[in-house]
Amino acid sequence: MIEELVKKYDIPVVEVFSFKSYIDAFEGINSWKNKEGIILVMNDGSRYKIKGEEYVLKHRARDDISKERIVWKAILDGTFDDILPLLSDRDRETAKEMEAEFWQLYKGTLDHLNKVVHDTLSKYSDKKSFATDRDHGLTKTETRFVFASFNKKSVEELFKEHIEKFLNQDTKQKELKEWMECHSKKEGE
Repeated sequence: MIEELVKKYDIPVVEVFSFKSYIDAFEGINSWKNKEGIILVMNDGSRYKIKGEEYVLKHRARDDISKERIVWKAILDGTFDDILPLLSDRDRETAKEMEAEFWQLYKGTLDHLNKVVHDTLSKYSDKKSFATDRDHGLTKTETRFVFASFNKKSVEELFKEHIEKFLNQDTKQKELKEWMECHSKKEGE
């Protein structure tokens, strides 16, 4: 009777494995594909759950895409494409939507910052004349970008560094995203 139900509802059946040593068990489990892991039963009856590496990576990737700041970090550090194959089709689509939104905000805000820097450098001949003008109308953040540009630093590199500073907490990333949305809209209007 139970075998029929298992087949009818496609319920996975527990398999019993025998390994020669703990090392063989760990190495064998880590090479498994599409399996969660095992419950290791010791001679004294104690039990340990050991999960396969692929299973752990897939679940960590799924957890990671639930946090937008982690996706943004992966985009910036170049590991985003490494995460995609570990995701289900649905989660992969969600991650790609986050990526598209990030690049839209990134480009819009970078365009805004480049315009601010260009216009300011055109107006002021040097850092001192800019610094002494208290009525330049720029925010504290924009002012930092302008000062760095007087020192010949790349606006884009500074912008990436600026973003990275906000990716250690969800609330900070949300604050950054709102700032980027505001500046993206200004340039896109």
